[in-house]
Amino acid sequence: MRRGALALIALALLWPLEMRPAEVRPFAAVGGNGGIAPVTAEQTLFIGDSITAAWSDEPVRAGYAGFQACVIRLHLGAVLAANPQVKRVVIEAGTNDILQGPGGGYRCVLPGLDPVDSVLNMIRTAQAAGLEVFVMSVLPIAWNDRAGHPCNPLVPPFNQTLQAAITAQGAYWVDDYSLFVGNPGLQPDGVHPDEAGYQLMEQAYAAAAAAAEGQ
Repeated sequence: MRRGALALIALALLWPLEMRPAEVRPFAAVGGNGGIAPVTAEQTLFIGDSITAAWSDEPVRAGYAGFQACVIRLHLGAVLAANPQVKRVVIEAGTNDILQGPGGGYRCVLPGLDPVDSVLNMIRTAQAAGLEVFVMSVLPIAWNDRAGHPCNPLVPPFNQTLQAAITAQGAYWVDDYSLFVGNPGLQPDGVHPDEAGYQLMEQAYAAAAAAAEGQ
């Protein structure tokens, strides 16, 4: 057996389980094309994790349950190619980076890719295609991370860092966090919004879009 083949086998064994192709299954509430929503007349694409996947009011969305920002970014190009009518991208990512970080930190399954950098990469990809980009804040997180540390104290500083970075990149910020903080009933399981929560997110996005159009 050639050394190259042996190296590939070793890499497959050492690769984190959640990153092996057989285990990485994009979840989308719309469409059965590997997590990619079908082409429609809608011009806004929502891409993110399970919060996006369950956002039933958005017809063009790619939601990947359990995925960190560094993995979501790998799918953006294919999603845009499948939806050439899209003119605007709305990114929702970062929750799983906080939840899956050991000891209250961020850990991407692709080493060296900070979640903020991954979001910036998605912004640049969309902007290179001439698309307008909005980024949603991370919602409150009532769960602990894998090491048992509370996640929620990490959310405000993460959002502040993310907002500053994406604004400097020319993207628009959607502040969902301030609408949810202090209202745990909007997230029955402590992470995912209920119907009322999604309605608030719709309103926050609509307000941000209106403000962007007025600039």
